[in-house]
Amino acid sequence: MFGLFKRSIERSIVIKDFADDLERIMKTIDDLAQNDGIATSSVYPKEAKAFTYILGWISIQTSKLGVADRQRFSADLTGEWAERMSNSKKSVEDIAFLQSRISAYRDAMKNGKGRDWFASIVFRFMQHLSIDSPEHVALQGALYSSMPAMIDALTGFLNGIGKKFKFV
Repeated sequence: MFGLFKRSIERSIVIKDFADDLERIMKTIDDLAQNDGIATSSVYPKEAKAFTYILGWISIQTSKLGVADRQRFSADLTGEWAERMSNSKKSVEDIAFLQSRISAYRDAMKNGKGRDWFASIVFRFMQHLSIDSPEHVALQGALYSSMPAMIDALTGFLNGIGKKFKFV
């Protein structure tokens, strides 16, 4: 559908809905980690939020949105997610942390040592949690098998909205 016939929608509304979807995904990840005994780690809450953010970031980058919209959505998601991480205002530290994780996960996808990029992301998440043990294979397997569906659902949400609306 051409842009002339699309209705307008504020990008901030879409980002809030998108971040709400990420929160639901994070709940699933938290449940998996709880079952595996990892959620008690002191670094887990921040790393889990960063991992979930990365799933959203990947969804934005792989969506059919235009380049400018993908850049704006990525920036808006970073701000929204940093605010949710600190439960109040956006903090520079949280934004810097999320940006550092984009670099780390992007590097993991590039240098995956023959793994597909889903596996590379899961292994990097485990490294950030300082967990490299066979005891947590169940969590790794669950994340690996569920990531494609999570990313597809998020990307589908963005593509569906992008077909019907123009962002303002």
